[in-house]
Amino acid sequence: MHEIGLFDLIVRRSYRDGIATRSIDGCVPFHMGGYNPDVDAAEETMWPVGLVYVFPTVQQRMEVVGGANDTLLGTGAQIVHVHYLDQSFAEHFESINMNGAGVVLTQAVNIYRILDFHVQQAGALGVAGNNIDMRTVGGAGNDYSRIVAGRSSDQQLVWTVPAGKMLYISQWYASCGASASGKFCEFRLVATQRQNIAFEKTPTCFQVIDMISMESTSVVHSFGIPITLIAGVDLMVRVKGDAANADAICMCGIEGWLEDL
Repeated sequence: MHEIGLFDLIVRRSYRDGIATRSIDGCVPFHMGGYNPDVDAAEETMWPVGLVYVFPTVQQRMEVVGGANDTLLGTGAQIVHVHYLDQSFAEHFESINMNGAGVVLTQAVNIYRILDFHVQQAGALGVAGNNIDMRTVGGAGNDYSRIVAGRSSDQQLVWTVPAGKMLYISQWYASCGASASGKFCEFRLVATQRQNIAFEKTPTCFQVIDMISMESTSVVHSFGIPITLIAGVDLMVRVKGDAANADAICMCGIEGWLEDL
């Protein structure tokens, strides 16, 4: 059994410091978090909408809708920004002017995976004045991303590795708490890829990469050898509580880096 020595630690730290400072060509840091304010006994994804996240099956145009304060001259979100992938997993970006409770269609007609959705410009509030949803055109309730009122980003741990990239996950964490004591939560880090030599994709089936369980606390899992996910692989964190009325507030996050192939 090999013990990690001082040299190993120095090399590992030096490499990760290089990634953090973007001084290693083709490598960028990766950090993202998820939030679910009401977890009960049914399994849910770590995102503010609740329920298990369902990915789009085809690339499409989407619509964005907020509330009265979220307009181009309003006090809430004025402009939102989406970072997305098309069906070939190529990356794209679009900024969208808000129209309050009025629906705004994206210019893009090829949205297949949403990587990030956030407020780019805001009024006096500095955050979204109301919930802002990105969803299928005409599909109220069929959400793919949500910026919660009072916040500035989607806070969903749902992601897909872009074309030409490799994702390395070095650690992840989870926490839960509830007004009632003794509430237990189980978190699962899942992806559409087996952790084997062949990097086998399983597009219609999520594989469990790692699990964390806890009772009203927080836990960090670090990987001595990072988890490796290839382009086109979907990943998310799912969670379930121990009772129908658990009402657990849960948070989680992933850290690592992206490398160009």
